[in-house]
Amino acid sequence: MMSIRPMSKTKYDMLKDRWKRPTAILCLLPIAWLALDLTGLRFGDTVIVVSCFIDEPIDAFFWATFMAVWLLFIFKERLGKYALAICMVLWAGMQLSMYGSSQEGIASYNGFFAQEKTFYLLPPSDNVLVKDFYHSMLDVLLVVALISIVIYLTGAILHQRKMRTK
Repeated sequence: MMSIRPMSKTKYDMLKDRWKRPTAILCLLPIAWLALDLTGLRFGDTVIVVSCFIDEPIDAFFWATFMAVWLLFIFKERLGKYALAICMVLWAGMQLSMYGSSQEGIASYNGFFAQEKTFYLLPPSDNVLVKDFYHSMLDVLLVVALISIVIYLTGAILHQRKMRTK
């Protein structure tokens, strides 16, 4: 009787297995943080974030889109890794581009979040954009997720090139 031997994993498969879970978790963190925007979060009188259904309902659409793309990465990695990378780049680009705001943009941001009375680690400034705590944390989580997916995607692309040259 012939026994069927399992196929041995390539170095890339082992690397992919090792990096997929941390990448998935790191990319889920900003999505989970964005979920707080759906419900709102406050501790006593301290407002961390106001529910998007009160001030910006479009955030619910963004959350659903990012969650769907993250699930695509989990279940259909071959296509999902590219979709997730594109979404993370666009999302981080939108969030981080606010730091280059004009004086009018800074005044608008400060006015909006002063009205919402959200929590700031540093006091708002009229000259430089200082984001509230919620958006500052979102920026940090996005940068970490972006670095993670870029490393993961770089490994995948290098493996594909290596396989083509064989």
